[in-house]
Amino acid sequence: MRTLAPVRFAQLLAQWLLFTTLAACATTPAVVYQRDKQGGMEFRKRYARYVAVDLIHRFLKNAYRPALGKDFNERSLSEHQKTVVADLGRPELVRRPFKSRENELVEEWAYPEKRKIVQFVEGQLAYEGPLTDYERVLIEHGYPHSVTEVQVQGGGERAHWIYEDSWFLRVKSKTFDFTDGKLVYQQEMY
Repeated sequence: MRTLAPVRFAQLLAQWLLFTTLAACATTPAVVYQRDKQGGMEFRKRYARYVAVDLIHRFLKNAYRPALGKDFNERSLSEHQKTVVADLGRPELVRRPFKSRENELVEEWAYPEKRKIVQFVEGQLAYEGPLTDYERVLIEHGYPHSVTEVQVQGGGERAHWIYEDSWFLRVKSKTFDFTDGKLVYQQEMY
C-alpha cells in the first residue's frame, strides 16, 4: 500500500482548506424583506446587523462621510432619492452602506441641521424620521469597539457601546447606553 508523501499531503490539505473557505464565503444568506400588507416595502427604521468595528465586517471606524464628489453622485440616484433631494436638499452626511438585521443593503443619509435621517433599500424610500442619539453618537464617534444589544420582552431594545482609545499605556474609554435609540447613560473613563 502506498502512502502520500508529507509534501503532497500538505498540498492536498492546503487545497481543501482553500476550497472550503471559498465555498463558505461564497454562500450568503438569502435576502429577507419585510413587506407590508400590500406587498410594498415596510416603512420602518433599519438597524445595522454589525455595529462594532471588527476585521471581518467593518475595519474602518467612520460611519458617516460628507456627501461630496464620488460619494454622492446625483446622476445615479433613484426616483425616490431624487424626490428626497428635491424636498430636503442634498444630504450633509452619507453613511457607508450597511447590511440590516434582515440582510437588506441600506443606504442612509443624515441631515444633522434638520435633525433627520433617510434610509433607502434598493433605491426605494424605506424610512424617514428624526435623527436620534443613536445616529448622533455614530456621527461624532464612529463605530464602537464593543457592542451589546438586548431585545426587551414586550418590545424595544437596549444597546451598550464601548469606545476605547489607547495612547501609550493610558487607556481612555467611553461608554454609551441606549434604550430605543435614546441615550440614557454616558460615561468617560481614563
